[in-house]
Amino acid sequence: MWHPGLVLRRMASDRTLVLAACATALFATTVLAALVGYAGAVTRDGLHRTLAQNAQIGAAVVVTVLPGQGAETSRQLDQALRRTYGNIPYRLETTARSDSYTLPGQERAQHPELTKFATFTGIDQHARLTAGRWPAATGDDTAEAVLPNSAARQMKLKPGAVFTVHGRVDKASAIKVRLVGTFDVRTKDDYLWHRDPLVTTGAEQQNYTTYGPLVLTPAVYQARFSAAGGDVTWFVRNDLSHLDVSGLKALGQRMEDSTTALRKYGDGTTFAVSSDLPQLADQLSSAVLVARSTMFVPVLQLILLAGYAWLLVARLLADHRRTELALMRTRGAGMRQLAGITAAEGFAVVVPGLLLGPLLADPLLKLAGHAPAVRASGVRLSAGSPGTLWTVAGVAAIAFVAAVTVPTLRAVKGTFVETEAAISRGRRGAWAGTGADLALLLVAGLGVWQLTRYGSTPRASGAGGIDPFIVSGPALALLAGGVLMLRLVPVTSRAAERFTTRGRGLAPALGARQVARRPLRYAGPALLLVLAMAVGVLSATTMSTWQRSQKDQADFRASADLRVTEPPGDVALGALGRGARYATLPGVQDAVPVARRTASYGNADAVLLAADTKTLGKVLRVSPELTRSLKLGALAAARPATHLVPLPGSPTRLALDLRLTSQGAAQGLPTGIYLGPWDPNASTYEVTAILTDARGATYTVDLSGLKADGKAQTATVDLAPLAGPQGALSYPVALRGLRWSDPANPNHGPMTFELLGVRGDGPGSGPAALPQGSNWDQWWDDGTGPGARSAPLSAQQKPGVLLTTTIRPSAPVGDPPSMPTARTTMLVAHGDAPNHDYQPTGSEPSLPVVPGVIDRSLAERANAKVGDTVELHLGNGRQRVHVTGIVRALPGLESGASGALVDLPTLSDVWEAAGAASDTAANPDEWWLSVKDERTAPAVATLKNRQGWGDVAADRIQLRQDLKNAPLAASLQGALLLGFGAALAFTLIAFIVNAAVAVRERSREFTVLRALGLNQRQVSGMLAVEQAILVGLGLFGGLALGLVVAKLVVPHIVLTVQAAPPYPPASLAVPWVAVLGLAAGVAVMLGLVLMAVIRVLRKRGLGGDLRAGEDR
Repeated sequence: MWHPGLVLRRMASDRTLVLAACATALFATTVLAALVGYAGAVTRDGLHRTLAQNAQIGAAVVVTVLPGQGAETSRQLDQALRRTYGNIPYRLETTARSDSYTLPGQERAQHPELTKFATFTGIDQHARLTAGRWPAATGDDTAEAVLPNSAARQMKLKPGAVFTVHGRVDKASAIKVRLVGTFDVRTKDDYLWHRDPLVTTGAEQQNYTTYGPLVLTPAVYQARFSAAGGDVTWFVRNDLSHLDVSGLKALGQRMEDSTTALRKYGDGTTFAVSSDLPQLADQLSSAVLVARSTMFVPVLQLILLAGYAWLLVARLLADHRRTELALMRTRGAGMRQLAGITAAEGFAVVVPGLLLGPLLADPLLKLAGHAPAVRASGVRLSAGSPGTLWTVAGVAAIAFVAAVTVPTLRAVKGTFVETEAAISRGRRGAWAGTGADLALLLVAGLGVWQLTRYGSTPRASGAGGIDPFIVSGPALALLAGGVLMLRLVPVTSRAAERFTTRGRGLAPALGARQVARRPLRYAGPALLLVLAMAVGVLSATTMSTWQRSQKDQADFRASADLRVTEPPGDVALGALGRGARYATLPGVQDAVPVARRTASYGNADAVLLAADTKTLGKVLRVSPELTRSLKLGALAAARPATHLVPLPGSPTRLALDLRLTSQGAAQGLPTGIYLGPWDPNASTYEVTAILTDARGATYTVDLSGLKADGKAQTATVDLAPLAGPQGALSYPVALRGLRWSDPANPNHGPMTFELLGVRGDGPGSGPAALPQGSNWDQWWDDGTGPGARSAPLSAQQKPGVLLTTTIRPSAPVGDPPSMPTARTTMLVAHGDAPNHDYQPTGSEPSLPVVPGVIDRSLAERANAKVGDTVELHLGNGRQRVHVTGIVRALPGLESGASGALVDLPTLSDVWEAAGAASDTAANPDEWWLSVKDERTAPAVATLKNRQGWGDVAADRIQLRQDLKNAPLAASLQGALLLGFGAALAFTLIAFIVNAAVAVRERSREFTVLRALGLNQRQVSGMLAVEQAILVGLGLFGGLALGLVVAKLVVPHIVLTVQAAPPYPPASLAVPWVAVLGLAAGVAVMLGLVLMAVIRVLRKRGLGGDLRAGEDR
């Protein structure tokens, strides 16, 4: 009975429904194929792009080469690397550094100034010449070298200079050098010298001051230093772009084992291998897993949506064919024939999707790639392997044919009369009254609960994989909520019926009555509308929340619009010239000094962050809640009153009038004390002036050459060098205090020290005066070790004299007695003297307590609460912090770091008063800047173009872009965009299919109503009311369901690009414009579709429908 012609005629007779079904199958197949392929391809692409962005990740092998063993060491290293890298291509770059050499003229000095030789492979690719040329091999004994520009400036050398240096240890070793050029590094954190700060600073100050290095060509260095051996660093650079996650993890594991492999060579050569590859492999493995699991959330929602759309179309086709198939069965057709006809029709419907879906998947993704959010991320949307696409399309086609065939055949097992009676009675929902919808809701609730408890991170699965129950939680919640909302269809229709029956119009009452009589007829399309709308809302909300979370993370990590770290060594900006210069950068509005000090608590690292808390709030770019929890006002209020001797105007030079008078030789010294020669008219003494600027930076200046002759002497200070050649002073500059260093010669006895006056030389300058109510606080420490005892001394102010005090020599200590070097400090003070408590505890002194805010991690390690005291171990002692607040995390700290935030002026004053401060102990080493209108690029460009002005540690706006466009994280945007677009399409498809079926199935009903006296307008109105109830339920139900599910799950699926929960925690961001625009757009589109359906309905005549069934 069945043949292709019969199938085609049957399909042609219902071409509207068939075309709608074909469109649904085609779109659903395309979306499913695109998403399945995209899920795999985008993570691979993101992984490769991430590896490309980490091109500097490799390994550094530091080798101590024995004399004459250079070639053998290279061979051993090459063998070990071949075992580690296998067929992964790599290249070696070498750096080496010699022993110290004494600079010319320093040969007889007790602590001579030194230099070192070095060589770098391909230095011309990592640095730029500022003068001269790169060195070359010469035929004579003179070695050509280049110097870092900063080192050449400090050594007062220019290209063309020729000099000879001698070995510090091997005095007979001498090398004649010709300086042929100077250079600046392109990037200070370049792998080639990130372990050699001498290159970036030009100078190192430890026990000796070392300048350089003098960089030679590799050939010259090898010829001159290979016989001596020494430390050589090999940098291994590799191409990892072709690796997948498993290959990367395997390489990371082999890299961890490489140190053991190298140690077996023995023979005195030592190898130390360091690499970020193992850590990168772990991070990327977690990031890929998180990207996939997070992306599976919207993907599963779309699979649910597409699958249900298919089932709905299959059910509508099956319901539409039930009567015809029942009539054919009555006329003698067998079940095998009916199955063949039904399967053939189903297969004909899915053929376009089967053939075109895999072909259209890639263009669909490319179309989605044109969206601004995806295009900005640089993610290449690709459908991946064609084999995967065809497999998905084939499975989907088989599932659709089965969904059409099986229910249809089950429904026509009875006679034609029984089938007609069943259709007229309406069918009972499969889950109606069974409580299955509540069971589904319970399962979905468990999935959502686990998601909120564990998140979508790898820790959610004990095996380190993806937990399907967790990632499917949102999709299950949508389905459960949608099914539960079907219970509202009868309630809504009855309410609409009661409302419309009160009116005078017939059409609204008939429409509401129709829905109330047969609510399950509308349940399927209503559920698809609800799901489509909810998926659209959820996709838009997830994308908005994710984007806001990236911004919040960037704001917290940067903490300010810009964070600039001060460059070490001799730079263009001096200690007192940085704040004002940074404030003049393009667009900068405020500049706040911050001191970051490395600390520890127990065995864990910590950070002591000290900032000017009075002004920090102006530049902080964190949430208002976090800003309040930092209690900046309380920290600033606890700041001790610091009094200064301010210098009027804008002086460029400073003059201090001093007088030192001897009170005679010391008396009663114990036996055994060496009395050095002392002539009060010939001996000179050293006084240090402590200066500070308007931004709190402190600098000390030595005023040497002071004689104890009782005469007034003037010491001058040029302030320009303190600002640096390109710096600018922050006025007013003030005198904070003075420090006397005792020469450890007790023969001089007591002395009277007087500060007669201070005056400035410059615009508006003049004599300085001690502020009203201020006095001097004075104390001394004997320098016998950490925690040297301190005792306050008396100081006074006489008329016309700023300071008068008596300085006594050090007291003998020890047995036999010796004379320690004592130091007396005099600071301007007011009221109560500051705390001089600098208590020794073992070998580490305990510094005076300062108030501060600590983060939760440090509080948990210290088991501390508000009001307790936490001790952080610093280089100059144990800093006690009185906890005034505990926050979840501190701004400006790297992820995972912990520490404390204190007030910088408080810390500086406490350290100075305790005698714990070195010359720059509490000086800022970075500056936090705020810029106008978030335009950081001009200031960043200026800093990059100004060598020695500092490095940009954080650019908030650029960091926002980096996080938003991170290769692996940005893949979520493509899936969410597809979800949003697919939700719109499925909404339209659901309405069109339902409307087409309604017109086809109920045409005779509409004809009878018109024959009974209803006009065309009333019939159209009735249909419009029916569809309006359906649309209203779908739109409002989907909107509510989407928002509820978003509230429950979205903040928990947003993670960092390192697969960790974000901080600040993600908060729901509903894009109301997009959500309401989606609802309005769907309503308008559905209204246009309804108008088209009504127009088709009006064109139908009465005769055909009235005569329908006469041939049965």
